[in-house]
Amino acid sequence: MTAILLLSILGLIGLFISFRLRLNLPRLEMIAISFPIGGAIFTFLYFLLNVIGAKFTFINTLIIFLILIVVLSYRLKPSWTKGPIINLNFFSILALGIVLVMVISTLIYNWYWPPTGFDTLTMYDFRAQAFLRTQKLVLLDGGYYGSYPLLTSLLHLLAWQVKGNPSLIYSGFYASSILLMFALVSRLSSKLALPATALFAVIPELANHSILAYTNLPYMFYLGFGTI
Repeated sequence: MTAILLLSILGLIGLFISFRLRLNLPRLEMIAISFPIGGAIFTFLYFLLNVIGAKFTFINTLIIFLILIVVLSYRLKPSWTKGPIINLNFFSILALGIVLVMVISTLIYNWYWPPTGFDTLTMYDFRAQAFLRTQKLVLLDGGYYGSYPLLTSLLHLLAWQVKGNPSLIYSGFYASSILLMFALVSRLSSKLALPATALFAVIPELANHSILAYTNLPYMFYLGFGTI
C-alpha cells in the first residue's frame, strides 16, 4: 500500500509540473505522463541535494515531497482539454477487458514479488540498498556501478524508505505507457483506440518488462513517447 501511495504522490507532483508548464494537453495524456514526469524530476532533485550534502533519509524525503507539493500547488490553475469521446462496442469492451486484466495482473504480481533479475539484484536494486544504508551516493566511481543512470535506483530507494515494494514502480510505467498509447491513438481514431491499446498491452516484451525491475521499460517510455 505504501508503494502505491508513493506512486500517487509522484504522479501528483508530475501533474502539478505539467500544469505549471501549461502543456494544455488532453486530460488522459496529462494523467498518463504525470508519474513518469514526477519520478524523473523528484529523483533528479534528490540526486542534486545529496551531492550538496543532504542525506537520503525518510525525513528529508518527506520534507522534499511537502515543499514540492506546496510550492507547485500555490495559486495553481489546472488546465487541460477534453479528449475524444469513445463509443463502446463489443470489440472495444473486449479490448478494455484485456487491458484491465493485463494491468491488474502486473499489479498483483509486483505487489507480491520483490525485485528479481540478475541485473536488478547486482546493479539497480543493489545500488538502492547501498544508498539506503549509507544515506548517500556510493559505488559511483565510474566503474560498473556508475555506468547506468540513477533513475530506477533512486526510485527503488524511495520505495524501500517507505517499506514498499519497488517492483510496483514498473507497474506504474506500464500503466502510464498503456494510458498514453490509448490517448495518442484516440487522436487519430476513437474506434481503433481501445483495440490498438490492447494489442500494445499484450506485446510480450513490454508485458515481461512490467514485472522485471530493469531500466528497459522506463527507457522505452521516455525515449519512445518523448520522440512521438
